[in-house]
Amino acid sequence: MKSVVAKVVHAFQLTDEYNAILFGWYFKGFELLRRHLVKHGPETNLEDLDFEAIDKEIEVDKAEQATQATATTGEDPLVPEKDGTNAPPA
Repeated sequence: MKSVVAKVVHAFQLTDEYNAILFGWYFKGFELLRRHLVKHGPETNLEDLDFEAIDKEIEVDKAEQATQATATTGEDPLVPEKDGTNAPPA
């Protein structure tokens, strides 16, 4: 049974789907690391990271972003105005 499971796992690891999932995990990890370094500076000691504290910080940031999104006036800054620009009126 172990050899069958090992063969199935190995076959899955050779698929593009597995590579896409693995890439997604790495990409998300590097993006989280980049955000943490931007927020806390490059002097951060990566050997002593407290992952529980980072998880809590991420949740707080998500909550703040959600409240900021609901506090906007409903205008989407990514949607261009009719004339094709988002320039403020002069």
